[in-house]
Amino acid sequence: MTKRTRRQFLQNSMFTATAAAVSATPMISSIAAAQSRSPNEKLLCAVIGCKGRGGSHISAFSGRKDCEIAYIVDVDEKVGQNCCNSIEKRTGRRPKWVKDMRRAFDDKSVDFIGTATPNHWHALCGVWAMQAGKDAYIEKPISHDIPEGAALVAAATKYRRICQVGTQCRSNPALINAMKFIEDGGIGEVNFARGLCYKRRKSIDALGDYPIPEEVDFNLWSGPAPYTSPKLTRKRFHYDWHWQRLYGNGDSGNQGPHQTDIARWGLGINRHPNSVIAYGGRLGYQAERNDPDYVDAGDTPNTEVAIYDYGKKCMVFETRGLSVDNSADMEISTMFESTRGNRIGVIFYGTEGYLVQNCSAVTENILIAAQAKGLGAVWLGIYPRNERIKGIRKLLEIPHDFLPISLISIGYPAEDKSRENRYDISKIHYNGW
Repeated sequence: MTKRTRRQFLQNSMFTATAAAVSATPMISSIAAAQSRSPNEKLLCAVIGCKGRGGSHISAFSGRKDCEIAYIVDVDEKVGQNCCNSIEKRTGRRPKWVKDMRRAFDDKSVDFIGTATPNHWHALCGVWAMQAGKDAYIEKPISHDIPEGAALVAAATKYRRICQVGTQCRSNPALINAMKFIEDGGIGEVNFARGLCYKRRKSIDALGDYPIPEEVDFNLWSGPAPYTSPKLTRKRFHYDWHWQRLYGNGDSGNQGPHQTDIARWGLGINRHPNSVIAYGGRLGYQAERNDPDYVDAGDTPNTEVAIYDYGKKCMVFETRGLSVDNSADMEISTMFESTRGNRIGVIFYGTEGYLVQNCSAVTENILIAAQAKGLGAVWLGIYPRNERIKGIRKLLEIPHDFLPISLISIGYPAEDKSRENRYDISKIHYNGW
């Protein structure tokens, strides 16, 4: 067996976790067969935040013979203990549950962490972990805003730690083929890309004063976010934090990092734009309920358009949380081959044709198709979701992983009247990159 260092294994396991986190399916046998069985190479990890994406981290790491989950960190004791029960049943070893991530960071035997906390915790969790000598895998978005992302870049450099982010689309074979097709001139010169998140998001119920679940330590959950009055203003405690700007970024920051990353990949862009124009708001819920006085508990935009100016090239990202069934936009309906349901993906417009990345029209697949002049339809790949975890993602330096959320932060939130949403691009620094 080829000898590997602990750090080499850690990189591979983190890459695998990245891909696994997308599909939430168990580890496949081909990956398991390649794992080291040497006790000297077993690494200990802590999974921080266990619902949603955290469950995918648990599936990935607990499925490896050369990795052991030593800590489950969750501020909800019920959720944390249930995860410990599940891991013990699967592996025969029970991790320790703690509600404060700092307790896991204090344990010198822990080699790395995977975090799927609410967005407002991502950066601080990663910085603390690296300060404690741990490597870190952080779910997208890497940070809640630009300064937090810059702090992560600085920490990874200062403490010489690995820090990886969940922009796993770059390991998709169909996308790799599509980017090569664009680079080789398959649809001519490409200067415009349009990213879409047309995904129905219903109201999260009325803004109000709701009880905090008894099993939740709300002080630790809030962490770096300020308290509101009342403390909990949404009906569903878990998940719906996505739609409140103190904790989440809406779908512009939830789905946006994927599609903006793919768009800039195809356009060959690896820098900030010259300028951004963005507009939008949280719209439509009063009309849906036929109640002009209704106030939704969310405050992130469910409708937003951001236009990124790169001079000769341009990139647009659109968030639409209301229904787009049978809409008048025949161009999108034609390209996505559907007049109903979600449309999530990227359209590249070339001088000789167009290319569409469509990850919503077919339930179990991601489709990549191009319409090239003189060639008709060119199918570049159908990538089954349950095969995604076979992809081992190429390591990107953290500044490159930081750019997608940095772009989102510059163009978000358009409708926030409480502050000027202006950034001087020349003053955004992270290690000279």
